[in-house]
Amino acid sequence: WRRPAGWLAVTGVAVALGDPAGAPDELEPLLRAFVRYCTENGWSVALDEVSPRLLPLCYRAGLRSFKLGEEAMVDLNGFVTYTLRHKQFRNIRNKFERDGYTTARRLPPHEPGLIDQLEEVSRDWLALPGHRERGFTLGQFQRAYIGACPLFIVLDAAGRVVAFANEIPSYRPGDATIDLMRHRRDAPHGTMDFLFVRLLADLQARGYRTFDLGLAPLAGVGDKPSDPLGERLAHRLAERASRFCSYKGLRDYKAKYDPTWESRY
Repeated sequence: WRRPAGWLAVTGVAVALGDPAGAPDELEPLLRAFVRYCTENGWSVALDEVSPRLLPLCYRAGLRSFKLGEEAMVDLNGFVTYTLRHKQFRNIRNKFERDGYTTARRLPPHEPGLIDQLEEVSRDWLALPGHRERGFTLGQFQRAYIGACPLFIVLDAAGRVVAFANEIPSYRPGDATIDLMRHRRDAPHGTMDFLFVRLLADLQARGYRTFDLGLAPLAGVGDKPSDPLGERLAHRLAERASRFCSYKGLRDYKAKYDPTWESRY
């Protein structure tokens, strides 16, 4: 499956993350073998965040679908050519450059001192309300893991790291993505936008075509009368829970990068 340790079995359910990676003509036999393996072990099967292209295979394997949200896919050429010229991005870039902030890409192996700074940033970020380490679909800060990844960092005028993101393989040709995105509590407003502006321009210059900005949970789920009942109920629950967790706010944040939205199930 797509990532190392890309599936787990818990409370009688085997959960696999994302589409399987491999030759197209091998995907259906692989999926059927996985379902058969789980059935023989007495597990139910759930596939998390699969793309529309996998749905016909899932249906033929006896599975049903539920839309989870939409993935934000940024066209890097379009972003650099058009979106980057928007006033909000020009203002962010000019402000941070004027204040002496810079960005840098670092390749492993990394100096222990750099990992120390990243760990400080991560601890600071985790101290913010509502922030905690998660797992499975998201990575956790571990020194060995971060130390093995290409990094994109933001430094202040004194050379202190104030924010970072780590690049990970996407397994789609021409596509790039990241895992952790963290900043210090005293980082200026707009720091992560400054990181993304520089990161996306850097990726485009290195020949990447698209950037996966990640899932917006419950985006586009159950908002039409023709949608399945379960998805419409999820939409209502999300609307009521919006004061505790702003799903719409996350989608709005990603929308300013002018992505193409792809459904995930």
